[in-house]
Amino acid sequence: WVANWNPYLMGGMPFFAQAGTQGHFYILGFLIVILRDTVLALKLNHVLNFFLAGIGMYFFTYYLTKSRNASLISALVFILNGWVPSRYAFGHLTAMNAYVFMPLVFLFATKAVKEKNNLVRNSVITAVLFGIQIHAGPDLKVFLITALAFGLYLAFFLLSGNLKIRMIKVLTLGVIVMV
Repeated sequence: WVANWNPYLMGGMPFFAQAGTQGHFYILGFLIVILRDTVLALKLNHVLNFFLAGIGMYFFTYYLTKSRNASLISALVFILNGWVPSRYAFGHLTAMNAYVFMPLVFLFATKAVKEKNNLVRNSVITAVLFGIQIHAGPDLKVFLITALAFGLYLAFFLLSGNLKIRMIKVLTLGVIVMV
């Protein structure tokens, strides 16, 4: 099968037999299987990363502000900030695969700690998004930045309001994400 063969490495190698192959747990793997053209799949993956990152940030900001204008501006800033073009300039394109999940992690973490219902459901979704982010970015730098910001977010959340209720929510979210 053409999609399972990588002709660009050592004269040809099976694509899915390599444990460290980028794309097993991300949209790139599905694109390679569906399109059967690795180069076209990579190009489409990079375009989709921009759109998915913007959409994720739009939904996160809209959840916080309920303003379409603020959501659009924050989405544009998120996908056009200085770090994103530098990934493309220096060839670190795989980091963008994990970057897409950053706003979604914070969206569901915020929903978990702020909403009265669905703490466990939103915590599980946050944990799954963290897991996908780990598999999507091979060098883990985006995951480590997200994890650091996530920890700081939970610490600041504890500092405001009823400490007992917030402690229960943060511990529940933290334990589910770590598991």
